[in-house]
Amino acid sequence: MGMIHAYTFFDRTPSDSIWPLSWKTVLRRNQSPWFSSTKLTRGEYDLENGTLRELLAFSIDPEPSDKQIEYILTTLSVAETMKKCHPQFWTMEEVMKRVLNHPSRMMFEVNLHGPSGLVSVATRAFLDQRITGPTLWAVLKLHNVQANDWLQMDTKRALEIKNLPWHHIWKPIFSWQDEQACLADESTNCLSVTQTVRFNEFVQQAYRENWCALGSNREISTQESGKFRGFHDCVVLAKAMGKNFARLQRPCVYRSLQ
Repeated sequence: MGMIHAYTFFDRTPSDSIWPLSWKTVLRRNQSPWFSSTKLTRGEYDLENGTLRELLAFSIDPEPSDKQIEYILTTLSVAETMKKCHPQFWTMEEVMKRVLNHPSRMMFEVNLHGPSGLVSVATRAFLDQRITGPTLWAVLKLHNVQANDWLQMDTKRALEIKNLPWHHIWKPIFSWQDEQACLADESTNCLSVTQTVRFNEFVQQAYRENWCALGSNREISTQESGKFRGFHDCVVLAKAMGKNFARLQRPCVYRSLQ
């Protein structure tokens, strides 16, 4: 079985307040065992029974000593700590799940087998002038599509793809992050609030109208299997986003491989 593409959608409205906090403040506000336990099993992190200290030991490279972890928790902010972690977005997600009240209302995840259908439909939609360049860019950036993938396409519309802001392919979500948030783990990427909204609008409209995809060798396909609803992953994503997206006030998304 291949890798799973995990799309994690979250609301920036509540989560933005987490990152500037000191760990002292976070620990004072949260008394659950995940925060207070000094249990520290190294070399792994148990998603069900792990602790904050185990998360930091697992995520920070090089692995910090017990003393260094306590130093982090007494002197650094959450954001300063997250910058030391890898995979950064995954570690942030674990923190959000523990710190946010009712995280299930502020986050949701969709697991897919691959993004090829999404990229193909979005590219065809752009060539057909159904979507704008910024919307196509949201799809391409989220899925780490590289500029050289388009060099063999020579139509006028395809040339516009080459002029998209490829130098921002690794741009993170938060101002305190740098490109290493995604670049250090090349299977990960993310979208800003505006880009995430565009991505949702594309997915929902392509699903409603069953837009066509590019065929083999990037030719035009009119077969039902070459349309949006012909890709199982596209349908799964559209239904999940249709059900959950509206409750996020300022939605963002990151994608990673699992």
